[in-house]
Amino acid sequence: MDITDIISDSITYPMENIKSLMIYLLLGLILGIVVGITGVGTVFSAEKGSFISFFIALIGVIIAILISFLIQGYGLDIVKLGIKRSNASPEVDFQRQVINGVKSFVVSIVYFIVPLIVMLILSLIFRDWILYIVGFILAVIFYLALAMGQCRLAKTEDLSYAIDIKSAIDDLFNIGILKVILTLVSVFVVIVVITTILNLILNALFNSTIASAIIGIFEVYLSFFSYRAMGLLYSEN
Repeated sequence: MDITDIISDSITYPMENIKSLMIYLLLGLILGIVVGITGVGTVFSAEKGSFISFFIALIGVIIAILISFLIQGYGLDIVKLGIKRSNASPEVDFQRQVINGVKSFVVSIVYFIVPLIVMLILSLIFRDWILYIVGFILAVIFYLALAMGQCRLAKTEDLSYAIDIKSAIDDLFNIGILKVILTLVSVFVVIVVITTILNLILNALFNSTIASAIIGIFEVYLSFFSYRAMGLLYSEN
């Protein structure tokens, strides 16, 4: 698929899977409510020293973390379906998707820690602008490799397969590093353009609360869009 096909397919995919889009939106709303209650509980327990409020806040934090991992795992299933070029929609599978969400978090940490360690070592050798240039190049390479790593996780649900950095970088070159960059930039541009237009229109028509709520719904749509695009991109591997 060329980049235009990837973007056009990804834009229409959420509208063809309204049920899954609504499930994802519902999970996001629940997360927002839980985080809100948790924040209030944390402040109240800090001010009043209430054990019950602290306990409620702690439970809220745990639930919020679980839902966050569930949302990430659900997103990985969207990527997986994109890799298969399937137009089907994912269903909620709480245990598996939470576990995959945890794996995704671990993958992100690994791909960020490695360049950080390399930079710390290089800082002992290089100084000033050379270090900045090397750091920028490493950041770009590992960001792209992380995208491949997340796709590898979505495809196999195997953590060791996902954190194989060398193979992830090989995937970059198999797909075409320029194509990967252009696709990611295209996805970013689409998200920025849509978000900017929505902000201008909605803030002119509604108050900030209603505008924010509607924009939040579209952000869920755009998350679906970006996950789908990554899956279709990786299907070229």
